[in-house]
Amino acid sequence: MVRTYQDLGGHHIQVNTIAKETLRDAQKHPLKYPTLMVRVAGYSAYFIDLSRPVQDHVIARVEHNV
Repeated sequence: MVRTYQDLGGHHIQVNTIAKETLRDAQKHPLKYPTLMVRVAGYSAYFIDLSRPVQDHVIARVEHNV
């Protein structure tokens, strides 16, 4: 899939391999996930350090809603 994306001219891809349920739980219980790292927009960040709107955006991408 990634090779085809590149072959078709894609230059940038972000991959998060974490379940949306884990991300939702991290929103509710951030102290349980101090080292949970995700890709945002060209950078990595600790999920619990992100603002709620950015967290929601990461979750939406995992759910394929963005």
